[in-house]
Amino acid sequence: MPKRGAYGGRPSKGDRDTMVTRLPADEGAEVRQLAVDLDWSYSDTLAALIRLGMQHRDRLPTPPSGRDQEELPLNKAS
Repeated sequence: MPKRGAYGGRPSKGDRDTMVTRLPADEGAEVRQLAVDLDWSYSDTLAALIRLGMQHRDRLPTPPSGRDQEELPLNKAS
């Protein structure tokens, strides 16, 4: 029996990495509305926003170093 050729479906977008995050509800609503306005999927919208953000990552706040934290007292052995 001859092999059937592939047809239909959407073309591949290439290798992808699945990541999960939780947004505050108001920001999630903004992303969903933007996706609707652009007629894009939520995933494609978030990917585009992340690509833009990665181009400006120098504008992210510097994470705390943790060096200014005091050591907790250990009064009891377990």
